Amino acid sequence: LQDVSGKAVEGERDKQRAGLVSEIERLDAALRRQQIAYESGATTLEEYALRMTELRRERQAKEDLLFSISRKLPSTEDFAERVEAVYRKVQEKLTGIHELPLESKMQLLRAAFESVYLDREYVISGFTFRL
Repeated sequence: LQDVSGKAVEGERDKQRAGLVSEIERLDAALRRQQIAYESGATTLEEYALRMTELRRERQAKEDLLFSISRKLPSTEDFAERVEAVYRKVQEKLTGIHELPLESKMQLLRAAFESVYLDREYVISGFTFRL
């Protein structure tokens, strides 16, 4: 189960990422060992080419998976930054709402509120947010 910020899912994603980074590092070491083995004459050109191709394909697959996992869910910081950016944008619009044309004011109200209740003197007596 996860909380609203996705911490449980993010923790699992971080474990997967760490595992993939370790695998990529292991493959990098294997690529270096193959290079050294070929240069020292321990393997033939054919064996070297075949093994290097296999290792490069495996490494690329791990990198692709790492990239996919990394972009699936935004980090908590990214989420917080996005919320903050939306907040600043809304605050900017609301601060200058009196300067906006009537149609823009109505558009903002329709987007934010399901309903707004006014009393007989046209003072807001209640409202329902649009979710």
